[in-house]
Amino acid sequence: MNKITTFLILLALVMATTSCNKNRIFSEQKDLPNRRWEKNNALVFNPEISDTSKSYNFYFSLRHVYGFQPAGFKIKVEMSVPSGQVMIKTFPISFFDNKKHLLSDCSGDYCDLETLIEEGYKFTETGKYQFKILYDMEAKAIPNIMQVGLIIGKK
Repeated sequence: MNKITTFLILLALVMATTSCNKNRIFSEQKDLPNRRWEKNNALVFNPEISDTSKSYNFYFSLRHVYGFQPAGFKIKVEMSVPSGQVMIKTFPISFFDNKKHLLSDCSGDYCDLETLIEEGYKFTETGKYQFKILYDMEAKAIPNIMQVGLIIGKK
């Protein structure tokens, strides 16, 4: 391969990886020990919000082992605003579309799911927010989950 071809390939890769994330203002994933999400393991995320004039979308992300197929999955999100007010919401998480196709993007034995949980949210205060995410199910632990994350992007 000549230098121009190599340069064009690298440029295309950089553009592809940066253009997809230009609206993201926060993205963080937390590793789960032993590929298990324990009932009492609240995952905490602390995004800094500086612009309250825009609307934002919240995404829940999950890295799981291929074949993980829960019948139903709910998460509870507890959001604390900088002034101390706390809001709690529960969200159902779908792993399949209406045609029973897996929504996760899989590569080998690992799959990544990003799903919209809140659309068009308007923050009312600037500053550091806290998001606690727990799963809202009866089981004491959910196996085959490696990471859980929160993504906030401009709408």
